[in-house]
Amino acid sequence: MSSFPKISVILSVYNGQNYVREAIDTVLAQDYPNVELVVVNDGSTDHTAQIIEAYADRLLLITQVNKGLGAGRNAGVQASNGDYLSFIDHDDCWEPCKLTRQMELIASSSEDPLVFTNVRQFICPTLTEEESLRLRVPDESMPGFIAGTLLLSRSRFNEVGGFFEINQVGEFVDWYLRAQEKKLPIQMMDDVLLHRRIHKTNMGRQAEAYDRQAYLRILKASLVRRRASSGGF
Repeated sequence: MSSFPKISVILSVYNGQNYVREAIDTVLAQDYPNVELVVVNDGSTDHTAQIIEAYADRLLLITQVNKGLGAGRNAGVQASNGDYLSFIDHDDCWEPCKLTRQMELIASSSEDPLVFTNVRQFICPTLTEEESLRLRVPDESMPGFIAGTLLLSRSRFNEVGGFFEINQVGEFVDWYLRAQEKKLPIQMMDDVLLHRRIHKTNMGRQAEAYDRQAYLRILKASLVRRRASSGGF
């Protein structure tokens, strides 16, 4: 392994004009010295494109019609060439040492693990006091088994395969369950290296309102795969 293998960071965004600039800046501010940022504009209809274009010389831009988060991430992975992969949502922020700390752990392991970190949520200051009071956001950090904290080698990603592109929600839940089914090594760091913004249009909050059944379908599909692999019925 070279001293600083290239890490490709994939940012797929749809109508993220309010927050995407901060997400891009948080990647470009990483203290790890070999980072490639791939931004996929997934058919945005707001001013997202103009914001991204201001960084044209510092990232690789992919533009496509709106296909959803899973398809956007897959397109970013395919266009990237890093030895390692990481993902960030357009409305989240990283600590500047995120990639360095994770790569230190990977370098010290013989297992080539999937590395996650703790996450802390914060209420977006654009919300009104009334809107903020309706939200339940814990003060303490928590393990972040989500795409935004993950760092893994490209070879491990290829073992699992790409993100499911049909569901508009739950694409990472499906991916993570497939990784577990393959019994890949997984490590959770205690460090809080991602800050998750809570606002009115979080994809997860929207999904909870209109498609809880999607998660049940994903869990059922995982159960069927596990039974089939073990010869069960």
